[in-house]
Amino acid sequence: MRKLFFVPLVSVLVLCQCFFYNFDSVAHANDADRYQRIYGDNRIGTAIEISKFGWPKGLSHPEGSVILARADNPADALSAASLAGVKEAPILLTYPTKISPEVLEELKRLETQKVYILGGYNAVSREIETKLDQTGYITERIAGDDRYETAANINKVSEAYQSEKILLVNGRTIADALSASSYSAINNLPIYLTRSDRIPKQLPSTTKEVILYGGTKVINEQIEKDLKNKGYTVTRISGKTRYETNIESIKYAEVEFDKLIVVRGNSVSTKYEDYPDAVAASGLSKKLSAPIVLSHSERIIDSTESYLNSFDENMEYFVLGGPVAVSDSVLMDFIPQPIKDQYAVYQSNSRLYSAETLNEAIEFTTTKENSYILPLNDQEQPVEHRYTTRQEANIRAGVIIYNGYENELKASRFYHTEGVSGVYSEGFFDPYVAYHNNGQFVGQMFDTFIVIGRHYSTNGQFEQTTANDSNYKDWLWYIDRTFKENGALDRINESVQRTGINEKAKVYLMIPYPKNEGEILYLNGEPRNANLYFRDLLVKWYVDRVIEQFNQSSFENIQFEGFYWLNETVISPEDEDLVTSAASYVKGKGKQIIWSPHALATNIPNWDKYGFTAAYLQSNAMNEDDVNETTRKIHKGYARGIEYNMGINIEMEDTGYTLIDRTARNFRKYLSMGETYGVKGNSIIMYQGTVQVNRIGTYEDPRYSTLYDDLYQFIKE
Repeated sequence: MRKLFFVPLVSVLVLCQCFFYNFDSVAHANDADRYQRIYGDNRIGTAIEISKFGWPKGLSHPEGSVILARADNPADALSAASLAGVKEAPILLTYPTKISPEVLEELKRLETQKVYILGGYNAVSREIETKLDQTGYITERIAGDDRYETAANINKVSEAYQSEKILLVNGRTIADALSASSYSAINNLPIYLTRSDRIPKQLPSTTKEVILYGGTKVINEQIEKDLKNKGYTVTRISGKTRYETNIESIKYAEVEFDKLIVVRGNSVSTKYEDYPDAVAASGLSKKLSAPIVLSHSERIIDSTESYLNSFDENMEYFVLGGPVAVSDSVLMDFIPQPIKDQYAVYQSNSRLYSAETLNEAIEFTTTKENSYILPLNDQEQPVEHRYTTRQEANIRAGVIIYNGYENELKASRFYHTEGVSGVYSEGFFDPYVAYHNNGQFVGQMFDTFIVIGRHYSTNGQFEQTTANDSNYKDWLWYIDRTFKENGALDRINESVQRTGINEKAKVYLMIPYPKNEGEILYLNGEPRNANLYFRDLLVKWYVDRVIEQFNQSSFENIQFEGFYWLNETVISPEDEDLVTSAASYVKGKGKQIIWSPHALATNIPNWDKYGFTAAYLQSNAMNEDDVNETTRKIHKGYARGIEYNMGINIEMEDTGYTLIDRTARNFRKYLSMGETYGVKGNSIIMYQGTVQVNRIGTYEDPRYSTLYDDLYQFIKE
């Protein structure tokens, strides 16, 4: 088992029950009690919960002050770290024009005397200031013509500007400001904002030392040279990424600590910098003398993992925000576990090895052929749950069929009647529907068809991406395309009849991802804000339209089972609400809804809580050149499938002759390890690109045809 390296005088924030703060109502322990979360229903609620946790008995500073900042623009709040430190003040958030009752209640609970309002009236309105004045609070607004001047004025109010040492961060690179904020708050050091190529505001006359945060792309070399020429001592803290810069900033501080605060380090928005849970962290950082660690929301950052794994299991961790902010799977990988085995490696039902982490178990399996990993319960025995069964899902073997504009982008003989889009060649689905041997159809191949589309135009995509600008007309385009003559459903129906299979093919249709920014256009062009309400309305309209279309169709050989949620991860609390609502609505219509998250997706364990009938985990190992990496990824996917009681998505790369040997090798790993793990015989679905099953089912080349035979043996009744 892995031995943990003990660092003197250092521990990390897993809020244990003996910790002296009262956190019964605000901190949420994970199943293994390795870390604690502090979060609310939204960014404003999370800031309130941080305040409750850090100041359970009210404010301790004689001034009795609280900092109020704009919720949807983090720049001012991040500059307030020195003020939060000096005043020992929590940071609460508000939207620009209205303060929530919950924030007012928290101000009352804290026995607040004074409220510092950050930013001008566009940031926090005059009406909010008036409301606070009328409630009896002393208010002081700290503002400037822009974020740079506001930051300078915050430092004047905090009197941190008199420090000989200042911190300089790019005013547009919020992640570096997060790294600087804990050092600022703990040591009462001012944060000044700069542009990448010039410092907008004059530095205080007392300044002797300047700490630059970030590489030369965010604060260029000329600024550093100019500062040195003026006689300042200059130190640059930087790494190749924001996460490396963050770790370097903690190391630079050279302070002893026994707690760490973990916050999301990648923006929740793809269009601007937005870190809703992190902006209120600096006050708590001061309160607990705990540095702030940046984490990606849904994937492991090597530099962060390496740094955190250097601590022992006594380090305490606070995680700000729920599982969408930083997923449990990420935290479980990089936060050292208690000294308890979580996984066991077996071979032929014999237990060979026990491991504290899944990665440790995976490394051990590389030395043992035909070994497999089972998650353990608290008694260090194998968990009772297993993969989703065929009976539970009513799916024996499903196959994903691409039916969007991607087929046009990859034009070939497989799809088109010349000049006609969205149609398939006659007989295209025959090898999907029925297994053929020596020219005869001898048994059912896939019993379920999952029809999806990635693209609705050359550049437009239905997934969660900046390329998703889809509206009602694009979703209707996809419905019409799917139901058209010689389209996907028509050809599947035809293949079932032609091959003589005496069982209807079950069909699922995708639900595209409704965009979460900008406006959604109705069919008549009328715009609506892309908020949760109108996104949910689009999903429900689509579900109703698809069901109506099926009811009006005359497909005798296919049976409509339900829907497939296209997006492969659930990133935000709003999306959690959206997918839960969609699942409830679909089930209310008497249909099923399934999902297939990718290997690094957030909230994978919550699939059943969202209401999915079944979920199929991807291992994402099909494209690997290194067979050992293929094996590791499949071990991880298959073990987690057991742990989360899911089905498995077996994956085959869509390739021609150039890469067929790699494709065959990797796919056979899915199959052979699937037998070892017991995936075979349970409910599975299959990713096959756009045409790969047709290829392996029709090419005479044995490199293809033997794959088809092997696949049939794996999925057959």
